[in-house]
Amino acid sequence: MISLSARPTRGRIAAITAARILSAFAKWTTTPIQPLSISHQGQFPAITIGFNLAQGTALGQATDAIERAKAQLNLPTTINTTFQGNAQAFQDSLATVPMLILAALIVVYLILGVLLRAISTPSPSSRRCRRRA
Repeated sequence: MISLSARPTRGRIAAITAARILSAFAKWTTTPIQPLSISHQGQFPAITIGFNLAQGTALGQATDAIERAKAQLNLPTTINTTFQGNAQAFQDSLATVPMLILAALIVVYLILGVLLRAISTPSPSSRRCRRRA
């Protein structure tokens, strides 16, 4: 308990406890406060921490900063963190980028191969024209 002192008008020091002062403003209880509901993600209790982007900040920069902060906290392995909403969609889209680039390179290679084959082999119509001449 914190003790406060006040000097009354007669010069005596009166000790006043913080609990006595605050009892006029708040009701104190020893009963623990319990939440009305507990959020879950799957079967596990969960909390949600939200964030907004600063002006001119990209979502990728924000998620990288959050991952760095999470690494600095040295969280135990029993704590699982995930992004939800737009941040999750952004990370999911980044996971497929290497596959899309590989698919695009394969398509370009196939198209160039077909074009090269078409240019290098004479068509049947060009053979007929040469025979007639």
